Amino acid sequence: MKFPKFRANEAFAGSEIFRIASLLLYATLLLHILLLAGTTPLELSSYGRLCVAGLLILLLISIVRFAWPRQIAFNEKILLGEMLIATAGIVILSLHESLPTIPVPWLIAVAGVYPLMLRRRIAVTAILLLAVIGYAINATLEIKSGGWLPDLFATLCVGGLSIFLTHTLDINRSAISQARTNERRFNAIARVTRHIFIITDASYQIKYANPALQEVIGYSFEEVIANDIKPILHPEDEAEHQRKLRHLRDTPHSTIFSRHRTQHKDGHWIWLETRGYNMLHDSAINGLVFSLEDITARKDTELKLQEETSLLRTVLDVNPAMIYAKDINGRYTISNLGFQKLVGYSSENELRGKTAYQ
Repeated sequence: MKFPKFRANEAFAGSEIFRIASLLLYATLLLHILLLAGTTPLELSSYGRLCVAGLLILLLISIVRFAWPRQIAFNEKILLGEMLIATAGIVILSLHESLPTIPVPWLIAVAGVYPLMLRRRIAVTAILLLAVIGYAINATLEIKSGGWLPDLFATLCVGGLSIFLTHTLDINRSAISQARTNERRFNAIARVTRHIFIITDASYQIKYANPALQEVIGYSFEEVIANDIKPILHPEDEAEHQRKLRHLRDTPHSTIFSRHRTQHKDGHWIWLETRGYNMLHDSAINGLVFSLEDITARKDTELKLQEETSLLRTVLDVNPAMIYAKDINGRYTISNLGFQKLVGYSSENELRGKTAYQ
């Protein structure tokens, strides 16, 4: 038989605790009866034997419920019937003439176990009934108030704690389930995005990086950690970027934006656009968070566009003809050097936006 495993990092629910608690309740109650039978002459009536048989059946049910939790569904009506059988057995055995030493505190145990699986109103009603039954037993056995009052208070207290425990476990389980769902969603987003996400401590030691790190710079997160690899910045960008990093670290709640070049694993330079956030104040992160985008292709396009623009400007300016262009409002947008000199301007910027009348 393979028993279910319970891990310390799992969030328990009332049902899981009930499976263990009900098994222990029936086992210890029957053990108590067995010990009494071994120390005193025991002559059970037909009702007494029926009670013991009922408790044995409940013990077998609890063993099956513990060993195969997924095979048995919890039903409130069945649980109420089970609770009724257990309570009736405790009451009858408590009043049995040849077995007078079964204590009322067993009802306290019932009040602590079954509310774990009952709705709140039903659980409160059951606890009050158990308290009344305990009082009636003590009255029947002619026990003075000093003896039964603690049992009454204990029944109400343990039952109330059981209800609050179930409520707390449900909230806990729901919160942990939501946290795990959010974690899975974040991991899914972090895996598919082409942006690099990095979390470092205040010393810039990487604590987390998504797989995009390897796609962009060639190094995996494991390589960076194992070999303590530091980013190699371009000499022209290093001083400015380091200054921004120090500002981010030393200024609470601050953010930075930076464009800089860093060296790829194979040696070539790549352009990165970096946004940094100081979240050292956040206990869940306790670090510096960076979002990095590879903009090498964009920078190459911008450089190519600049080169083409410079070439076009040179072609326009060396052309002896007077060349210009206007927008739909008649304002000059493009002009060459020959036209600028004709109308008395020294640069295209001075002429841009003006009309022929001006």
